[in-house]
Amino acid sequence: MFVERRKQKYFLCDFLIKPDRLDMETLREAIGVVMKQLYGECESCFDFDVVCLRGNSFVVRSTAQSCEKVKCALFFLSEHEKQFYAVHIKRISPHPFVPIE
Repeated sequence: MFVERRKQKYFLCDFLIKPDRLDMETLREAIGVVMKQLYGECESCFDFDVVCLRGNSFVVRSTAQSCEKVKCALFFLSEHEKQFYAVHIKRISPHPFVPIE
């Protein structure tokens, strides 16, 4: 569950992604599609976001409630989708109360 303060969502779990030839929107859509396939819920039910870092790296942020589902979706993508073969997942220590605007 995410923490709400001043009408902002606070994401607690981050995963660092370094995909090959992949843009932020494609990654966001792919995670949503896989989570829907794996868990049968609508994409809006999942609390996650993709943030672009320098270069070809992204951070996928999720709430504590969605963390395990997001992690499973990322591993599924890295193992089953050829264009995601270079996705590497590194858990970043949770950063409590980091606002996503």
